[in-house]
Amino acid sequence: HAPRLAPPEDRVTIPADGTPRLSTSAGGVRWHEKLQGTVRDSTTTRRASFAVTISVPDVSSFAADPEHTGAATGTVSVEGLTGPAGAPIEAGSFQLFVDEGDPRARAMRYSLPFCASDGRRWVLRGAKDVRGRRIIDFWRATTSLEARVEPTEGEGVASAGRLQLGPTAVARLLASIRPVRGGRRSDPAV
Repeated sequence: HAPRLAPPEDRVTIPADGTPRLSTSAGGVRWHEKLQGTVRDSTTTRRASFAVTISVPDVSSFAADPEHTGAATGTVSVEGLTGPAGAPIEAGSFQLFVDEGDPRARAMRYSLPFCASDGRRWVLRGAKDVRGRRIIDFWRATTSLEARVEPTEGEGVASAGRLQLGPTAVARLLASIRPVRGGRRSDPAV
């Protein structure tokens, strides 16, 4: 003899066209990452590293975009090209889990343009090839970057190598993840 209650979710209807896209930003995310290693051309091995802040101002737009692109700011250091403090990244980009045409593989891509000490423009490009099913495969793929340092114009010899993200750097990366513009006054801007 209990009265029948109508759960509120029974009154929800979905429009025939689907739900409309959000008109305001859902907020974003930001994190810091530092990789280091070496690159080599035909004659020289150079120490190389970068320290970046990746910013994704709107996670919903980021997820909807098949390129999943975020902004990368920070510094690039390449022995013999930059000073000891490195060079600022100029309009860098980062792409997360880009479709490579293989359903079992995704790529994380970095494009980090910088100006060398002598005024010539270079770019550090890198990719993390993320594939495999085991956790160790994912760990290796996300902590190892195949990198290439090449001039964007004019003369210069390209170098290629590998940069790594060590266990301590992974812990710092995870601890650095922060929401941005999430709707609370305490959330920082991108």
